[in-house]
Amino acid sequence: MPQEPPYTLAESSRLGKQAEHKVGFGLEIVEEPWLHQYARIVEQASLRRRLIGAAGRIAGLGYDESLEAEKALEEAEQVLFKVAERRLSRDFQKLADVLLHDALPVLYLIFWFVFVEKSRLRWMDAFRWLAFPGVYFGYVLLRGALTGWYPYPFLDAGDLGYGGMARSTVMLVIAFLAVALTFVAIAKWLNRRAGSKMA
Repeated sequence: MPQEPPYTLAESSRLGKQAEHKVGFGLEIVEEPWLHQYARIVEQASLRRRLIGAAGRIAGLGYDESLEAEKALEEAEQVLFKVAERRLSRDFQKLADVLLHDALPVLYLIFWFVFVEKSRLRWMDAFRWLAFPGVYFGYVLLRGALTGWYPYPFLDAGDLGYGGMARSTVMLVIAFLAVALTFVAIAKWLNRRAGSKMA
């Protein structure tokens, strides 16, 4: 007589999904820039949720007696491979990430200080500069809803849910605005300094 599984297929899937939303605490924090640290915490929590969710789906396949064992094993391998595949694709993007997120901001700062005309900057410019990140966020949201792919773990509505994505977005908007206002303040200080030297 076959052994009665501890959970039905539906219960296994439900438990896996519940576990996906409970992971994210007790992660070790490494000393590094706060945005990188936040991204790393979100990425690790996202990976753990996907892994636990995959375990729940694999357990459901194991208890599904309507599937042949070979077919269940094949589908379980595909579920696990999808988790590993996303991790591998991120590892191959490390060089591009370093260039885009570390080298480019430094080069832009040098360009801004040396070449950009700063005498006409106003406080409202900082708010206007939020238009580009806003359009990009809308694009990420739309593309993610259509394809299920998100470029950053802290904007991944599939893993974080729309509430978690909204919290990440608010934090990013505050950070962008703080940096933009700092740039305007620096520009005004440089203009005053240049004016006092000419006088």
